[in-house]
Amino acid sequence: MTQPPGPLCALFRRHLRDVGLKYTPERARTLDAAFHMGRAFEVDELMQELVVRGGGASKATAYRTVRLMVDAGVLEQILIDKDRAHYRISTGDGSGITLLDPETGKMLPVDDPALSEICRGIATSHGWNYRGFRIHIMASSPTPDQS
Repeated sequence: MTQPPGPLCALFRRHLRDVGLKYTPERARTLDAAFHMGRAFEVDELMQELVVRGGGASKATAYRTVRLMVDAGVLEQILIDKDRAHYRISTGDGSGITLLDPETGKMLPVDDPALSEICRGIATSHGWNYRGFRIHIMASSPTPDQS
């Protein structure tokens, strides 16, 4: 089994220590399952992945652990609408563009180096230290006959 990269574990462990919590086996399994999802996911999907991987978690434990991972910077939250939050492993640099289809929930991460430079330029032109950006572009995904 491939383990999540060391920096993710270290970041999560450090955050837990800072808030007075322990890195429990349940939290370790949840981090491992999130890492292996390989795409954006909802907490219910993460819970299914935990079962597939031979462990499980109560809904409360899964939601608390996901919140801790977001607070630690291990996961990023992607809001599709007020009722649906998705999560994905953080890229670490605070940058990202995601195409979102609110009707289907389909998501497509995209990379645009030119946009990254524009965002960096905006921040630095105002004297700010650039840390990254988040852009969610709402669009309708193509249907199979339009591709």
